[in-house]
Amino acid sequence: MSKLTHRFRAAGLGLALLLMTLTLVSAPAEATNPNGCHGTGTVVTYYSDATLTTVVGQYTTSCNGTCSGSGRVTIYYTEAFLSCPPPPDPA
Repeated sequence: MSKLTHRFRAAGLGLALLLMTLTLVSAPAEATNPNGCHGTGTVVTYYSDATLTTVVGQYTTSCNGTCSGSGRVTIYYTEAFLSCPPPPDPA
């Protein structure tokens, strides 16, 4: 087998491995927190993909820590913060 043929085979194998890796990495996975909430005073909006154009879920955690919302939880999200008052002074 010539050196050129060997190089083409090696390059083809490398390209195939790269494409397989990209396919696995780009597959959307579910977020680790299945209820969708991130913490007190947050509004989390979930999207279908990395372009952040199609909303698939939204969850809010109120200032008192109550989680509410609906939809799908994905790894693609934005997070906003509510203006919560400081906790009472335990005096």
